[in-house]
Amino acid sequence: MPELAGSVKRDVPVGWCVFTWDTVILPTGMKGKLDPEEWRPLLASSLIYEARLSLGRNLGFIFLSTPIMIDALGWWELFAVSTPASGIPGLLLILDIAGLFGALLLSGFLVKWFSRNLRLRADALAAELVGKETLERVLRKMRALGLVDSYAGLTWRRGYPFSSELMNGRPSLAERIANLNRTK
Repeated sequence: MPELAGSVKRDVPVGWCVFTWDTVILPTGMKGKLDPEEWRPLLASSLIYEARLSLGRNLGFIFLSTPIMIDALGWWELFAVSTPASGIPGLLLILDIAGLFGALLLSGFLVKWFSRNLRLRADALAAELVGKETLERVLRKMRALGLVDSYAGLTWRRGYPFSSELMNGRPSLAERIANLNRTK
């Protein structure tokens, strides 16, 4: 992304594009690696994810945050039943703290799974528009060139269990290619 005064830099993952009101932001790590025609399937997939699937994505994230909302209701109830004289009931406090960690972990895994499946759905819809072979050829070229999103995939990275890797929800190139081969 060019250095513009007042602009916000955004790290775009390899293999995806981001759309703003008037700009298409491409991953800097892929600069000069693909021909202009090879960007077409990647742009189509990203645009479908950002625009066509946005309502489902937003509703899904609201739904998937339900465990956290339920725990928040537990905290609200905990403070409603406690009085200055009685203090906070110890058992309820322990249950709500455990519930909070459980809710955050469950929501994190569900959001990652949901986002990954939406991105794979966007690839399938893009393949219908630009051709499955075209998208698959670009993904294979990216893999051959070593253009790999190091944070993509469902693997658990050693030493970083609660980092952004847990929440990224992006499929790896191998998962994207396998997904295309499962579709029509």
